[in-house]
Amino acid sequence: MWINQELAVFAYRQFFEGANIPILAFKHESVSLEGAMSAFIINPIPLGNEDAVIAEVRNWLATVAPQGRPSEQDVFDQKWEALEANDRLILAALIEEGGHNIKEVSVRRRLTEVHNIERNQASTLVRERRTVLSTSNLVRLQRNLHDGDELSLHPAWEWHVRHAIARM
Repeated sequence: MWINQELAVFAYRQFFEGANIPILAFKHESVSLEGAMSAFIINPIPLGNEDAVIAEVRNWLATVAPQGRPSEQDVFDQKWEALEANDRLILAALIEEGGHNIKEVSVRRRLTEVHNIERNQASTLVRERRTVLSTSNLVRLQRNLHDGDELSLHPAWEWHVRHAIARM
């Protein structure tokens, strides 16, 4: 049962992070594939004797595992390079306002007052680019029909975003 849950977590992370996470799985002949094991393509290797398993794991660690996943910094760098200059200004304004649960109106005001962007242009920028920032998982968008939508730095990337903005 716990293996199914672990594989489901890996599948979710692969989807959420958009990265290939290498998985090595063994299956004893008496175990039937159920749940996540039957839905995910993991191609489990038949579980052999201890020496065969150790040899397979060593081979996998030497050949597959190092190639499988880019570093967190590499993933962030790809996200950062895909941004436009205005996206970075919005992130800077968001950080200047505190970075969490910030009303869009505050970000627009900051863009106008500190970054010298005309008021209507600031409104258009935030409205159009918030989706890009949200889709890239750099920002979380909290919809609020009553008193205005809020933006927050995504916790997974906050450290990287703050440091990238500080280097600008």
